[in-house]
Amino acid sequence: MCNVLLLLLYLDVTSVSAAAEDFAPSTDWSATSPSSTVSRSVTCPVQCDCFNYHETVDCSRRDLDQIPVSLPHVVRRLYVEGNHIEDLGDGRLSAATNLSVLIIEDNQLVELNFDALCRLVRLQELDVSGNQIQTVVTDGRCGARLAALKELNLGHNRLTTLPFNLSAMAPNLEILLLSHNEITSPTFDTSYSSMSLLRHVDLAHNDFRRLRSSDLASLRSGTPFSHNMYVTDARQKTDATM
Repeated sequence: MCNVLLLLLYLDVTSVSAAAEDFAPSTDWSATSPSSTVSRSVTCPVQCDCFNYHETVDCSRRDLDQIPVSLPHVVRRLYVEGNHIEDLGDGRLSAATNLSVLIIEDNQLVELNFDALCRLVRLQELDVSGNQIQTVVTDGRCGARLAALKELNLGHNRLTTLPFNLSAMAPNLEILLLSHNEITSPTFDTSYSSMSLLRHVDLAHNDFRRLRSSDLASLRSGTPFSHNMYVTDARQKTDATM
């Protein structure tokens, strides 16, 4: 069956709120779930609230300028949106090896360097929208390869080009959100040809005026797919067909 790549040039994408069960109250003295056979005492970072046996850590809107240290080893969902964080810190997330959702929207990041995510092999969703990101570094010194990553939200930043060599970092990515940036060239580099699971790309509200078929050549050279495109932004035109 063919994969379906949906390239949106207008549709606004909003973050999905965490499910209510993600915020079930947790005690401050134990992270042991009812089904766990081993009790391990953990501590919630003083700036944050912890829920669901410390698997959900909410540090949003706490006037933070860095990722909290000493995150619970069991944390699966970390919310730090609405702070003043300028970088992800070297190794601050290294102990959170069970992390599957990381939300860092509405901060002051200027670069997304995947070296900071080296050990997050279970990460499935990364939201860094609403920052000031101008650069995405996908092949740093740690050689991070986030094989579990399915969704990457880079919307509402200051990118002028598409992320380069993205398959080196996220080979199994399915959703790539890039709306409301300053991208002037929508050409996908050859690394995208190996991203056979990529099915949804949002390029709405950027600075390019035309999307040509040649810009999508790398997407076509991967697994065959049918292509649906919506062009409703008057500034953006397309010659691309699938």
